Amino acid sequence: ILIDDNTTKETIGMAFFYFGYKVEKGRFLYLEDLFIEEQHRKRGSGSMAMKALSRIARSLQCERFFWQALDWNTSALDFYKRIGAQIHDGVITSRYTGKDLRRVATTPAKAAA
Repeated sequence: ILIDDNTTKETIGMAFFYFGYKVEKGRFLYLEDLFIEEQHRKRGSGSMAMKALSRIARSLQCERFFWQALDWNTSALDFYKRIGAQIHDGVITSRYTGKDLRRVATTPAKAAA
């Protein structure tokens, strides 16, 4: 979603999202990134984007709408709290990068014993 300033018609932000499905929990909307130009923050654009995404999720029968924020991004976390989002502590992100990704991708899988 591109977020435009109603006065200037300039794009001032974006929300990048996708849909997924979990067998136990059904369809979901995942917000990958929400960005509003700094000079346009605190004017309602972020709230409007989250409301639009919520409407999209509901219209497509999504059971959940979720996203992650880094713990150091206090302005984002404060915003999410202000709009009533549930903040879950203890979520741990795991990943492979660089050499580790190449190693895992090129190492043959071991058979279960």
